[in-house]
Amino acid sequence: MNDLVPSKKPLTEVLKGSGGNIFSRTLGRLFGAGLPQGGEGPMSSNATAKWNKRSSQTDWRVKLTLRKGEDMYNFFFSGAGGNNDIEDFKASGPQGLLAPLKDEAGIVFPLTPSIIIQHQANYNPLATTHANYPFYAYQNSEPANMTIVAEFPVQNQQDALYWVATLHFLRSCTKMFWGGDSGNRGSPPPVMTLNG
Repeated sequence: MNDLVPSKKPLTEVLKGSGGNIFSRTLGRLFGAGLPQGGEGPMSSNATAKWNKRSSQTDWRVKLTLRKGEDMYNFFFSGAGGNNDIEDFKASGPQGLLAPLKDEAGIVFPLTPSIIIQHQANYNPLATTHANYPFYAYQNSEPANMTIVAEFPVQNQQDALYWVATLHFLRSCTKMFWGGDSGNRGSPPPVMTLNG
């Protein structure tokens, strides 16, 4: 019976308590769901955003380098090749062609290159008795090619020297050593590392 007795509350208080609001449907839904007007939930504390810094300053540029301290590094970059005919080619002095590459022990690509790696699986056909089709058995796998496509923009004299050093370095480190190279005759091209 007490439900039929009119209350003395203002109309807005009655509407807020019933979950509806004639002025805003969104606020009515929030109040009906039991959420406070500001939309703050029952959190004990506000979370703060934290940005983590890298602990080590790692260089993520793509590099094609020789390993420092090995014979081939010494041959190309320290002038310890032993043949005076190619001393102007090595980076033994500030005027050497490979001087721009000496600090990094190889090439640092100025722009991110495209690296295409192809793999191949070889299968050997076996002829079986009373079969129309051969049975292919796995034989071996081999990495066929690795292609690096890169751009070297040249905008000033330093970029041009770096580009020339890169060309000479790639042309020389992909060839076998021959009779003119006293200590390395017949040696294969050096092993290089690709990082980045």
